[in-house]
Amino acid sequence: MPHLTRMLLQHNASLTSLKVRVSPGLTLEFFVEGLKTNTTLKVLQIDLIRNWGLDENDLDLFLELLERHNFTLEELNVVVPLWKEDMTKKKAERIKFLLRLNKDHQRFDILQNDATRDTLVHALALTDDLSVIVYYLDQKLSLWI
Repeated sequence: MPHLTRMLLQHNASLTSLKVRVSPGLTLEFFVEGLKTNTTLKVLQIDLIRNWGLDENDLDLFLELLERHNFTLEELNVVVPLWKEDMTKKKAERIKFLLRLNKDHQRFDILQNDATRDTLVHALALTDDLSVIVYYLDQKLSLWI
């Protein structure tokens, strides 16, 4: 089943929302691999069959996915108790921030290698959220030098 899910995510051309149930003991790595090349899925809901939660490695996988590969996913819904714990809270907040950037702040357009200074200036003019402004200035510092 994990291989089928990964293939579905990698080769999907129209699916924008997906809800899946995951059995205990399966890694979420197959979701992450499939989402690296997916450009249509905006909402992913993962229902854990029992209360096993996400571990820090799962959070690291999704964090790397959103920082480096996927600029389309806007919502990741996983209800787990570990998201509230201190050791994973910063990573969970970073994941939520990147999802919000994908959804509301043109992250895909701005982080492309061919993005221009005008593209960045336009995006910055559309927001009054200081964390978004700082993020883009940090990511595209070369456009200001």
